[in-house]
Amino acid sequence: MTTLTISDENIALFNKLRLENYYSYILFGLSADNSTLELRGSGDKNYKFDSISSELPKQDVMFVIYNFNYETYENPPRTTSKLLLISWSPLVAPMKRKFALTNAVYQLKDAFRGIQKDFQLTDYTEINYEDIRRELNRV
Repeated sequence: MTTLTISDENIALFNKLRLENYYSYILFGLSADNSTLELRGSGDKNYKFDSISSELPKQDVMFVIYNFNYETYENPPRTTSKLLLISWSPLVAPMKRKFALTNAVYQLKDAFRGIQKDFQLTDYTEINYEDIRRELNRV
């Protein structure tokens, strides 16, 4: 397993999302040689989750860190949030990139403390607010 380089700047961005709610999401890709985590984009706290699919590549892997705000199914419902790690790995992505992404998940979770739930998504239809909300509300 290759060690992924995660810069202090990337950790600072993550903490700005986690602690300050400055962003709603941060996108990270892998360098061409799969050794370094690279910032690919971010969105302000008003960004809608279902729009994230337009940010994801059709044929390459990516990580999304998302501060997911939602209502529970409790009676009465309450508003809460969870910090998600989404590993985007479309079916048509090169196998070597998919393996690198899978290996990097553990290193990311170790470097980015506070991630509460992770998802591995392979198709744009899986990026659906209600589906993710349903999964987070499972008891």
